[in-house]
Amino acid sequence: MEDQLTMDTGEGAIVQRVALQEAARDRLRTRFSFRRRLVMRSLSTTPGTRRRGLSQKLVAPLLIVLVLIAAGCSSSSAVTPLTPTSTVTSDEQAANGPLVGDTSKYASEQSCAASENNQPWYATITAFEHHDSNRSHAFACAEFLGTNSEGNNQVFAYTSPVNFPGPYNLVTGRSDALYVYGGGYGDAPNASGSFVARLEVGSLKEMWRHVLINTNTTNEWNYPGVVNELADGSLVVIYGYRMAKLNPSTGVITAQVTMPTGASQPRDTSYNGYDAFPDGTIIAKSVNREQGCQEEGFSAFLQCPNPTDVPPSVMVAVDSKTFKVIAQITLPEMVAGRITSTVYKGTDYIYLAGTSKVYRYKFRTPAPAIAPLGNYVVLQTNGTPTSTPSSVVAISQDNANQISRIDPFASSNAKNSIVPSMPSVDSANNRIYVIDAGPGKLAAINFNQGTLSLAWSVDQTTLSFTTLIGPANARVLIGTNIPVKTFQGLC
Repeated sequence: MEDQLTMDTGEGAIVQRVALQEAARDRLRTRFSFRRRLVMRSLSTTPGTRRRGLSQKLVAPLLIVLVLIAAGCSSSSAVTPLTPTSTVTSDEQAANGPLVGDTSKYASEQSCAASENNQPWYATITAFEHHDSNRSHAFACAEFLGTNSEGNNQVFAYTSPVNFPGPYNLVTGRSDALYVYGGGYGDAPNASGSFVARLEVGSLKEMWRHVLINTNTTNEWNYPGVVNELADGSLVVIYGYRMAKLNPSTGVITAQVTMPTGASQPRDTSYNGYDAFPDGTIIAKSVNREQGCQEEGFSAFLQCPNPTDVPPSVMVAVDSKTFKVIAQITLPEMVAGRITSTVYKGTDYIYLAGTSKVYRYKFRTPAPAIAPLGNYVVLQTNGTPTSTPSSVVAISQDNANQISRIDPFASSNAKNSIVPSMPSVDSANNRIYVIDAGPGKLAAINFNQGTLSLAWSVDQTTLSFTTLIGPANARVLIGTNIPVKTFQGLC
């Protein structure tokens, strides 16, 4: 492999950028640590009768809360019930202690995960933040412990005894391993920089915590990265303009690399997540804060004087074995949405949503052919607040002129639209799930032979990613229900 990515200018170039011909607003994606309500929907019923789980509220700075859905369960335990207080919810009272799920399903779920061949990620339920490098959000091996029949499911909840400020994502290892990445929301209370911690399953006790940086002392922008688990079991965390590999048993750093920031000052640069090809090559790109601005976290995109006055992003390829930057390129603009990779017809492709264009880059690494949604890639517009209704767009990977588009929430007459989280894609059922916090809606979009159509739409306000669990014939959609007014700058 050559050690410099270049634009496709002729024979021998190893990366090709294709400006696909459809306007698509950049999608700023994040999760927020404020009070939220967990909502679960069974997808086997009609829209009017979709089930909602009972709510469990989380408060920032967030304590990790484990939620278990159960149907028709009762407890004969003689343990004295928790005394209701202002901080102990009815769901926690119902559980009255740690939750371990249904232990009889551990082996079958692990066997299912191993059979997925979800390279380059560890064979477990949740090794990558969105399950796979295509970011489908579909966790087919995770079994729903509730019921899809009429009536509400009982939700049990348990709060960790340790506070984890500003958590972003959780990943699982073996059946006894649970890891959390947090500290990257600089605008969240008590968040002083990224950390990774290992929790004891059930009790959620902290087994170790590796604090990676204190951005108050380094005077750097504190913006969330992510932790994921590679096939060899190692944890790879990206934070600021750094990447580190951690030993999952001890949390000790075994390798690290500093990544280029281009024309942006290092203190104003953060690599917001990463993706990877089946051979383990990691692909990441930076986002930038306006120079001189002191806003932290996601607020930098909303509260800096001129948040769009920033240098373009830098994209890099990192060898996950040697942990060295093996290629890099400066993008045409600052791209806010997280990076997505796929392998299509034996070629590695990288997709990025810019302000008015979708960019495709080609990376030369032969691999089996797979696709995010058949022959198409899917995106949703309005990553930053706007008065224009959001659009869902499907673009052919074979022909950029083959485009399908739908505005699922245009009839809501909402004054604003904001979609900071990408859609969930169910390739097996040719369905896309999208949200828009402006009108406060969640919708299912059918995709049939290149055409998009609205399957259903419901009232549900969220800024977070949605998640699909269960096999293709019994999908369950999970999402939060969050009052938009609780996040400064969106209204």
